[in-house]
Amino acid sequence: MDSSGKLRQYYPTNDHELFQFQVDEGVTVPVRITGNPEGLPVIYMHGGPGSTLGLRDALFFDPAVYKVVLMQQRGTEGCHPCVGDPSVDLAVFQNVTLETLTDDMDKLRRHLGHEKWFVFGGSWGSTVSLCYAQRFPANCRAVCLCGLFLCSKEEMEYFYTEQPLREQMGSGWDAAVFHRLLSYPAAHGCTYDACKYSELMAAYNTLLTTQKDAKAARIWSAFERWVEEPSKWGQAVLCDDDSVAATQPEDVARTFWQTKLFAKDPCLLHPSKLVRAAAVPLYLVQGEQDSTCPAAFVAG
Repeated sequence: MDSSGKLRQYYPTNDHELFQFQVDEGVTVPVRITGNPEGLPVIYMHGGPGSTLGLRDALFFDPAVYKVVLMQQRGTEGCHPCVGDPSVDLAVFQNVTLETLTDDMDKLRRHLGHEKWFVFGGSWGSTVSLCYAQRFPANCRAVCLCGLFLCSKEEMEYFYTEQPLREQMGSGWDAAVFHRLLSYPAAHGCTYDACKYSELMAAYNTLLTTQKDAKAARIWSAFERWVEEPSKWGQAVLCDDDSVAATQPEDVARTFWQTKLFAKDPCLLHPSKLVRAAAVPLYLVQGEQDSTCPAAFVAG
């Protein structure tokens, strides 16, 4: 941080390495390495899930000090296979879990020849980073989490059940938008309890996996944006005109990974317990006004 208490940002440098790394048979992920090739190794985990990486994500790290490793999580943009590729059968990703993603990280660590490295992640990236530290504490020099997201049952209910969401959104709340999210899978052959977020997510995931229903992805991703920008995205959830509201590949990717990976509480250790149990140095950056990753769940 600088003297004002803000996170300092560094100008990214050019890639020293850019390659496809094989994490499994027939499965590769893009890896970028920038900064100081002989510096302290740090791996950055992106959010989403389903987001993409770029050199902008190296802004947190002094390129004179750190060897910055940017690794796409499997199935996201640039990976093979990729969820956003319409020719890919999404069933091939059904066995991917949070543990799979952390195994991929540690395979890369071994490939690069690092005994230990720093682990850095924000939002969903903090979930992956925390899981990695819980499973591989001896391989972490330290862990830095920005906008902590534990992927817990309490957090999911806060975002995907009516009463907490209505209180959170205040004047931006629109019951029609919320009920559009709840009812769409039922209108397309799915059976589920809409009051249970895990069943709702499973229904959307089924529509993508078995029916390649792009409109389901558009509705889900527009709903996610509506929570943060109600006036801008409400109509996108309600719109039935596909020529007006086209579905983008990144909508499919984010919807698939969110409805798959958010549906189950991974029961991660709270960071304070991780520090006590595994003696992993931890740095936590949490915004008091962060509505996407509320500070209340960190305090809890």
